[in-house]
Amino acid sequence: MEIGIQIVSEIRQELESILDRCGIMYRLFARGKSKDSIEHKINTSPGKYTSTGKKIQDVLGFRIVFYFLEDVKTICHYLMTQHHIDIFVDKSDSEAELKEKENEPDGVKYVEVFRPQRLNLIFRMHDERARWFMNELKSTDFSNPNTYLLIDATYEIQLRSVLSEGWHEVEHDLRYKCKSAPMWSYCETESRSLNGIYASLETNEVAMELLFDRMAYLNYKSRDWEDMLRNHFRIRINPYNTLSDKNKMALNTDTRTAKKILGIKRANLHSALLSISKRYPINYDNLLFLTNRMLGTEANQAIIDTEPVLIREMLDGAKIGQKD
Repeated sequence: MEIGIQIVSEIRQELESILDRCGIMYRLFARGKSKDSIEHKINTSPGKYTSTGKKIQDVLGFRIVFYFLEDVKTICHYLMTQHHIDIFVDKSDSEAELKEKENEPDGVKYVEVFRPQRLNLIFRMHDERARWFMNELKSTDFSNPNTYLLIDATYEIQLRSVLSEGWHEVEHDLRYKCKSAPMWSYCETESRSLNGIYASLETNEVAMELLFDRMAYLNYKSRDWEDMLRNHFRIRINPYNTLSDKNKMALNTDTRTAKKILGIKRANLHSALLSISKRYPINYDNLLFLTNRMLGTEANQAIIDTEPVLIREMLDGAKIGQKD
């Protein structure tokens, strides 16, 4: 039986609320380790975890899998800097480990090494949640009654892209978990080939983003405004919704507005959506209202004039496109 099921459910809902607000395309997985899994982790590395030193921090774990690689950093930054959620503690980032030290007679040399992209965040639970979690651990029937002292009131959030997710799953179970196996001493070529598969996936992720950007530009040239908005911003939007005739006419009359909207970065759109206090309903018209406002003094007044009262109040309240 998993530990912390109720807390996992709460945190999952909090994460989904954040992700849904900015419309990012994702899949979210969550779990709590079982008693047997915790004991196995402790017994596998005797002495690694202590009550006064290093503790297990990932009894509760979450994995957010993004459709697009560029969204990983956007959400990473948001989670690390927002104080209304649990307290950010640590970041394990493969980019920070791309250089490996080598001792040399005249000092330390840094050598570039290949590492699959990995981004894991650790958060410390707030006081009430931490007490609830620790009380559950204390009441768990561990073989050693003091096992709960080796566990921290924290949880891990892993951030991945969708194409790399399958590779990480295979690598984790068939290489990482058995990295001490003797086979890796005579399967070095195969190990490098496994890394090569990941490298090709990473290249394809970038190519996929560029492909949709290219399609969005072709949509702009063809005045297919709904397709342009969908392919450029790549957020969850009702596929059965359509752009109003008034807004289509406004874009057809002044295509410069569409071109300027095409220049808005996706990360900036996500930030704007997260700045709105209430969840902003995402459909084609509302997406156009928001991105048009983001143009500031260059916003199209004809589009502003068609904003419904509720949408106008939300955008005004978040000061979208307004100077402080």
